[in-house]
Amino acid sequence: MINNNTLPLKIIYACLVGILALTLPVLIIEKLGIQIDEPLHKHLIQSCFTGLIAVTGIWFLITKMDKQLPISIGLIQPKKAIAQFLFGFGLIALPLLITILLSIMFGWGDVSFNISTAVLPGIIFGLISTFFTDALTEELIFRGYIYSNLKARFNTWLSALITLLLFVSLPVIISAIQKVFGIDWAVPITVGYIITLVFFGSFVQYLRILTKSIWGGVGFHLFFVQMNQFMGITDDSLIEFSETSNQQPIQATLIVLLLLVFTGLIVYPIIKKRK
Repeated sequence: MINNNTLPLKIIYACLVGILALTLPVLIIEKLGIQIDEPLHKHLIQSCFTGLIAVTGIWFLITKMDKQLPISIGLIQPKKAIAQFLFGFGLIALPLLITILLSIMFGWGDVSFNISTAVLPGIIFGLISTFFTDALTEELIFRGYIYSNLKARFNTWLSALITLLLFVSLPVIISAIQKVFGIDWAVPITVGYIITLVFFGSFVQYLRILTKSIWGGVGFHLFFVQMNQFMGITDDSLIEFSETSNQQPIQATLIVLLLLVFTGLIVYPIIKKRK
């Protein structure tokens, strides 16, 4: 797939694409004083700009530098891509849906669905923004381009480990860059945040290996980041639990279902006798 002598350069270029994609739109809008009154619209414009930079940059690296087709980094045919995206999205969505149904059935709390014009547009805009800013951009760069190039030289474990280290390092680098320009990174870089990134990055990396494409990770990434918008006790959540809800059985049920899903994903290749 690649000339191994240029591998470090390719990794550096891909990381630069990620840094530009996640910093340039913010810097342009914030520092040039572009007035966008509606925060949702502002975030949507930033995210679309982010996705454009990431897709264009990685496309250039694949076609011009690697002389390869997009399928070489896990960009499969649209029909299969949609199926894998829904698969990744459903890894959390399905256990959540079952938890809600059980909560209603056993009376653990009152559940309401907020689909009014005051809530639904925010959720839709949030999904679109997160798709471009987080899910597509990060999966395309790390589990797509970087991992595929590493895998051409190293074994799966080492390639996955290097990809994970780069993925965890990127927010720290971007946070430092934004602070230089007087802009606060959206999420504080704490020990807890780094630990979350490590576990999250490990799981989406596993999905990349298991499915041989980036789209399962894109779907999972999207739902994971937006989960708080889907379920909560506030009236801006799509699914709102009453404050008097019995949280313990709800949380325990969701955790057990998620553990079953994750265990199934680990057992699946063993049953199929895959490495």
